[in-house]
Amino acid sequence: SDEMDCPSDCESNQFRCETGQCIPSRKVCDGIVDCHDRADEMACCGKTHFQCSVTKKCIDIDKVCDGESDCGDSSDELPPECEPSKLPHNGFDSDAATATTSTYLISIFAALISVFLLSMLVYYCKRRTGENTSS
Repeated sequence: SDEMDCPSDCESNQFRCETGQCIPSRKVCDGIVDCHDRADEMACCGKTHFQCSVTKKCIDIDKVCDGESDCGDSSDELPPECEPSKLPHNGFDSDAATATTSTYLISIFAALISVFLLSMLVYYCKRRTGENTSS
């Protein structure tokens, strides 16, 4: 192998980070970043699981891009994992997911508009009250 001539600075019970830093092997995939390059916490999940970006939690691959955040950091529902070209075609239409997303977005916008209108009403009332008291 091409690695045979490379010196190994780490002991047999240590993990070598990509930067060359050595850490105890028991600290690999423990949920705590020990390598400066995060190599000890990367790719800790098997092929049938997805590793969450922030929480580093491993979730079943079937839960990726299913419309529900299973990671707690929503990384299982964000690009590039959820690009249409990378999603497996399961034969089901995504109309229900689209309708749910649309309803959610409409609710958010309605709430924002309500807050804006309420704040404008409060501002108007305060200004009108201020004009009456100064006359």
